[in-house]
Amino acid sequence: MSTVLTKSTLDILREYQTCEISIIFNDEHQVPYLSVSYIDNLYVITNLRTNIIETYRDVESVITSIIEELNV
Repeated sequence: MSTVLTKSTLDILREYQTCEISIIFNDEHQVPYLSVSYIDNLYVITNLRTNIIETYRDVESVITSIIEELNV
């Protein structure tokens, strides 16, 4: 997914924060790897393998984290 499309999708999460929406990012084998949601004015990234949860306030930090995680 391109950075522009990712940003647009993350903006949708923020816009519809009263809804329960998550974005799932798959690894190179199409296995779910990251879940991203927007809860209580924070972006929440959950690593589905380790169950480590990170929170971010801004879209740019979320995109950077997603890129770093998927490029491991």
